[in-house]
Amino acid sequence: MTYSDSVSHGSFQPLLRAWRHPVEESLQQYLVSPDPALQAHYGMMGYHMGWVNEQFTPAQRPAGKRLRPMLVLLVCHVMGLDAMRALPAAASVEILHNYSLIHDDIEDLDEVRRHYPTVWKVWGKGLAINAGDGMHACAFRAMQDLTRNGFDAAVVLDAVSLLNRTCVELTEGQFLDLRYETCDSVTLSEYFQMVKGKTAALFSTCLEVGALLGGCSPEVRQLFRQTGQQVGYVFQMRDDLAGIWDSREQTGKHTCKDIAHRKKSFPIVAAMSHPDSGSQMRALYGLAPEENITGPVTDLLHRFDIQAQCAQMLHQHTDILHSLLAELEARITGHHRSLEQLTRYLSTFLIPPDSG
Repeated sequence: MTYSDSVSHGSFQPLLRAWRHPVEESLQQYLVSPDPALQAHYGMMGYHMGWVNEQFTPAQRPAGKRLRPMLVLLVCHVMGLDAMRALPAAASVEILHNYSLIHDDIEDLDEVRRHYPTVWKVWGKGLAINAGDGMHACAFRAMQDLTRNGFDAAVVLDAVSLLNRTCVELTEGQFLDLRYETCDSVTLSEYFQMVKGKTAALFSTCLEVGALLGGCSPEVRQLFRQTGQQVGYVFQMRDDLAGIWDSREQTGKHTCKDIAHRKKSFPIVAAMSHPDSGSQMRALYGLAPEENITGPVTDLLHRFDIQAQCAQMLHQHTDILHSLLAELEARITGHHRSLEQLTRYLSTFLIPPDSG
C-alpha cells in the first residue's frame, strides 16, 4: 500500500484534532511568565508561535503544523500508552524546533516566516537571539516535567539525554548549511550529512522519545529512530523542492530565497552533481554575492530537467521509509491498526511531488 492509498483507508483526523488543543495548551504553559516586566520576552515567543500579534494581543496567525509533537503522541499511541501522558515531551520537541527556527531566521537573514515578519525583523537580532535561547531552555524544562506524569526518573533522564543530543546535532547541521554557502561545490553525500543534523535529528528524536515512553525495547527504539531519520530526509528534500518551485502563497516565504543566499539546497546539489549541468551550476554559484543569479539558475534547472531527477531520488527515499515502516509492523505485532495511523499521518506531508 502506498502513502496516498493509505489515506483513504479510514480517518485518523479526529485523533489529531482531539490532541491539537491539549498540545497548544501545553506549549503555552511553558512559554509564559507571571512577571509583567517579562511580557515582551515571552510575547516574542508567542508571536513566533502564532498566538499573538506584534502588540502581544491574541491573534489568529499561522502557527505551523505541529508535526513533531503529533509524531511523539502518535508513537505513544501506537505502543498503547495514553498519549496525553506524553504531552510534556510533545511540547518539548516543538519548543526546541521553534527555538531553532528563530535562530535560523537570523542566521539566514530571512525576513518572512509563515507569511509574517520574523521575530528578528520586528524586534532586532539581539532580542530575537535571547528569545530563542529562552525557548531552548523551556524545551528542557518541559521534558523534565514528564516526572509529573508518572514516568520513571531513569526514563525521563533518557529522554532529556536524547533532547541534548538533538541540540548538538542541530547546531552541527546548521554549521554545515552555513558553511556550504561559501563552498564551490557540495556533493549529495555532503548534503545528506547536513540534513542528518539540521532536519532529521529532531524527527528521529520525536519517534524515539515516543518509543521510549511507550516502553519499547532498545532494538525497536533504534528502528523508530531510523524511521524518523528517513522522515527527516524526505521532509527536507520535499521542502527544498518547494523552496524553488512552490509559490510564496504556498510556502509563506520568499520564492527562491535559497538561491539568492547561495544555499546548496537539494535541487542545486543535484544539478552540481549532474555530469552535464554541474560545471555551469558551479560557475553561477561562484559569481559575486551581489549578482542576481535566480533567473539563470532556474533556467538551468529547467533545461536539464533537474526537478524530475530530484523527484525520482525523493521517491527512492520514500521507498526506504516504506521498508522501515514495514519492518516496524513486523516487530510490534498487535499494533498494526495504530501503526497505520502513524503511516497515514506521514502521508499528509511526505507525498512526493509530481515529477512532471
